Amino acid sequence: MPYPQPPFVRACRTLFVPAFRLLMMTLCKIEVRGAKNVPPYGPYFITINHVDTLDAPLVVVFWPHCPEGLTAAENFSRGVTGILMRMYGAIPLKRRQFDREALEKGLDVIRAGSPLIVAPEGTRRRRPGMQAAKPGIAFLALKAKAPIVPVGITGTETWIPSWKRFRRPHITMTIGQPFCLPDEPLTRENRHEKFDEHTTMIMKRIAAQLPPEYRGVYGDEGLS
Repeated sequence: MPYPQPPFVRACRTLFVPAFRLLMMTLCKIEVRGAKNVPPYGPYFITINHVDTLDAPLVVVFWPHCPEGLTAAENFSRGVTGILMRMYGAIPLKRRQFDREALEKGLDVIRAGSPLIVAPEGTRRRRPGMQAAKPGIAFLALKAKAPIVPVGITGTETWIPSWKRFRRPHITMTIGQPFCLPDEPLTRENRHEKFDEHTTMIMKRIAAQLPPEYRGVYGDEGLS
């Protein structure tokens, strides 16, 4: 059964997700590629690059079914953004530390059979170019042994400048094929090395859905 959310959250999703989708389609040119790669059911992670605050909401409203989401805890204190996060039922994650409570809630989502959105970079950059990711996604994926769906997003950094010029920004969401991390034993001695190795593997899969100028440290030059 889906991850349990309060009736208020379920009602907000029913009302506002379609409304926001319509708004986005009106104000932006939205292109979704690779929709056939979305798993029809079951638990999985949706991993995205993070350019702008619009990234995760974009995935939420154009995904076939509402996924759960991990988001930076400080977003909950940011006015309208915080209100929207609470209405959607996002899980707050404390950055710059190993937030075990938030990660356990993320695992609860997977155990319940629901998809979970994670932005491994942890913070938006507001311009193209991926940043080094945090190892939390590798911890979750190795612990849950669930598939990972890589998603590359381009154009969200242009929405405010475009609207100021009364233009519709072109935003693209490219969904890659699901994959699983290798099922390897973790020991006290190798766990940090394996987390780093698997984090890079995940981010390279996301980078493969992006044009070269968006790949940043996960482009061929960045990892050389």
